[in-house]
Amino acid sequence: MQTPVLEVAVIKVAEDKIDQFLIQQKSVHDIIKNFKGFKSIRSMRSIESPNTFADYCEWESYEDAVKANEQAMAMPELQMFFELGDGMITFGHYKSLLKTEK
Repeated sequence: MQTPVLEVAVIKVAEDKIDQFLIQQKSVHDIIKNFKGFKSIRSMRSIESPNTFADYCEWESYEDAVKANEQAMAMPELQMFFELGDGMITFGHYKSLLKTEK
């Protein structure tokens, strides 16, 4: 059985590119959701630093996440979106250890 993986990407976007970033984000999600192993994606915006965004993307396996990232980086239609970033703060893959719910 494969272990689901959470991919976390936190990125800064230049103030003058935020509107374009937000417009393209939906199109990017529409492409990513068709990659093998995709389960879900959630995008968030920092309250303290409104030009900082975080994506939490769940994949069926680490292997699917890595392949999807390679595929995305090779797609010209996604390169424009990636280039809107002004610096990657963090990017990594995580597996679940403990889940607490109310």
